[in-house]
Parts: sequence; C-alpha cells; structure tokens
Amino acid sequence: STRDKSFIVFVKKNYSLNMPQTACKETRILDINGDLSLSDDKENTFETISSLSESYDVLKELGRGRFAKVVHIRHRATGEESAAKLQRWRRMCGERSMKTLVDTEAAVLRLVRGHPGFVQLRACLATPQESIILMEACCGGSLQDAVGLLSESELTQPSHLAFCRLAAARLFAALAYLHQRRLCHLDVKPCNLLLRSPYSASCCDLCLCDFGLAKRLDGGPQEANRTLDGTPDYAAPEVLAYEPFSFAADLWSSGAVLFFAATGVSPFAASVSEPKQVVYSRVATVACDWSLLASHPAESLVRRLLNKSPSLRPTAEEAAGHEFAAPPTAAAEDPAAASAEGGGGGGV
Repeated sequence: STRDKSFIVFVKKNYSLNMPQTACKETRILDINGDLSLSDDKENTFETISSLSESYDVLKELGRGRFAKVVHIRHRATGEESAAKLQRWRRMCGERSMKTLVDTEAAVLRLVRGHPGFVQLRACLATPQESIILMEACCGGSLQDAVGLLSESELTQPSHLAFCRLAAARLFAALAYLHQRRLCHLDVKPCNLLLRSPYSASCCDLCLCDFGLAKRLDGGPQEANRTLDGTPDYAAPEVLAYEPFSFAADLWSSGAVLFFAATGVSPFAASVSEPKQVVYSRVATVACDWSLLASHPAESLVRRLLNKSPSLRPTAEEAAGHEFAAPPTAAAEDPAAASAEGGGGGGV
C-alpha cells in the first residue's frame, strides 16, 4: 500500500542501523573501569567562558533533574537557538564526580555526532562554576511529555500506533549503533528521548540524549554497579539488584519505554504514596499490568524485552527486525511483485 511504502522509505532513509563511519567525527575513548573519559585531543576540550550570559540569552527553562538543568538559549550574534545543559562542577553522582559524568556525556556525544538517533552536540563550554553542553534544540519536547498529553482514546488510534512503530524503529537503530561501539546507555527512559518536531504520526523524529551514565563494555558482562544512578522505574532487574549487567540492560529499558509509549502508563512505577521499594519489587517480578497491552501489536516484542533473564532478551538488532519495529517486507513495498510471487492472481 502507499502507506506501507511511505513507511519503508522513511525507515530506510532515517533509521539505518549502520550509519557510515564517516558520518560521525571519531573521538578517542579511554576505558577507565568501564567509564568513558575525554582524551587530551584539542577537539575534546571545553571552551572556557566567564558565564553563559556573555554571548547567549536564556529564553526559558526546559527541564531540571537531580544533577542538571536544561535551558533554551539564543546566541545573541547569530540568533541560533540551542538547548544548554548546565551542571555544577562540585556536585557528586554516587561515587563519581560531576566532571566524570560531564566528560562521559561529551565524549559519547562527539562519538555519535551525525547519527539521527542521537541529540546533536554543538559545543562544550565551561565556567569556573559549571559545565555547559550545547545541543540542538528539540522543539517537540520529550516522549514523556508527548505521550503524557494524550487521552485514552488517542492512545488507541491507528495514528498513535504508527507513531509507536516509528519510535521503536528509531530507538533500536540508535541502541544498535551505540552497542556496536561497545557503549551501554544505562538510562534509557521516556524523558531521555526527545522529539525534534511536535508529536505526529507521520514523522517521529526521535533522538536519544543524556549519556552521563554511559559505560563502555568490553568482553563479558560489566562488573555490578556499586551505586544506582539511573531511574529505577526503567532500570533492568540486574541493575537494581547490583548484579553484573550487559547491553541487555538497555533492551529491558527500551521494553519499558515501548510499554509506556503504547499505553501511556509506566509499567513499574509506584504512586506518590508508595515507597520506592514497590518499584524494585515490581521490576524483580516483572509485575506489570499486561492487560493494558492485550492484543496490541507491540505486545510480543515488549514481552521479549521485559524478560527477567538478560540472555533471553533480543539484541538491539534483533528488536529492530521485529515486525512491530521493522519496515514491511519488499512484497508489501511492491504490490506487483507480491502478485507475481503469489502466482499472478486471476480476475474474479
């Protein structure tokens, strides 16, 4: 059909699992106990400025977390708008300094530069008080915000199903690209998935952001985390249990993200009145309300991703090939070919 053909063209053009190596600037990554660090190359340094207001006007605050805030800014001379992530140098995240997190994020952003599945880096600035990472401004907000605004009836519309398929295709393509480079994101969640344009079923230009917790995994499963830095609602059981983890941790998180995208409900979240231990218990026992996904085209994929055993979860490449996330077959793209394959088809 025309609709299927448009989907194929869109996916082939924008959701490639293996972007050419030349599409991204190479950045030398140092492996320090699984963390990433910037090399001493000149390109990898932060430009020192006295303050953000030296050259930029702050338009509004876009978001705030435990360790950073993001503001929408405009360059006074050029008029170019960006998102600026500001983090205080003296803060700590578990056992890691803020400098380690900032260096990690900058290194990964440089490594994935040019791939549409990741937010694009513009500059790395530093003042005596804080780091400032300038990125493209994504005017569509986060997946969390976009889906959270939909009504129950809107979540069941064919147009939203199309949006979820495109979101899945983009997410798995990005994770496959990251994992091929031995990098595990470790904080995949709806608020770390940004939309370059407002919510639309016809174009889901989604990109992954926030790489401060990323780790490089060489060889077997990574040694267990000693502290939990990510969001427990979307963290894999092995991560919450402080057990060795692998790239499969990102696939669990993506399954929880797809559950949310399809239903508008975070699968393991606790209510405001419930203790966080409720989340840990639900994740450990995979206790989510599967009735919300009953008969949904994404159900089989989400069930495979939310498998307690990491070895039984699909890889990012395998998930990308699932019928929910993959483009239709070549036969669907070419109705004439499909007819010929079926024996030509006679008239009635």
